[in-house]
Amino acid sequence: MVDVAGDPTWRALAEAARAWGVPLSIFLGRKQATEYEYFAGKLVRSVTEPLWLEEDRQAAIDLLAYEQSLCPGCGGDIAETTAADAEDGYEAVDPLLCHRCVAKEQYAKKWQDHPHPDALLISVQRKNSTRGGGGGPE
Repeated sequence: MVDVAGDPTWRALAEAARAWGVPLSIFLGRKQATEYEYFAGKLVRSVTEPLWLEEDRQAAIDLLAYEQSLCPGCGGDIAETTAADAEDGYEAVDPLLCHRCVAKEQYAKKWQDHPHPDALLISVQRKNSTRGGGGGPE
């Protein structure tokens, strides 16, 4: 059985399977098997195994239970973050500033008087530079 709550790798795999709408075992490469029964050389019946195995259902239930155990505000384990001994046990750290988001926000302000500003899809691209291997010759 997989440990969706305790193992970030299994959790990521279960989340990816859910995003693609397939059982975890199929996402991991299982082929759904079908057995064929013949009588006198003629096919009389075929039986296909279920798409969702018991392990798949359990992994899906475990993922939902894990997600429900998280604080909706910070994403931490709700049992840990709300425990009495956790009071004053956390401190915020300085935020990161995403410069791409800044450029998008600044550009969006130019369009705030548009009849449908929330419907505008604003793209942001990196300016030409040598930073990150994106520019010309050095």
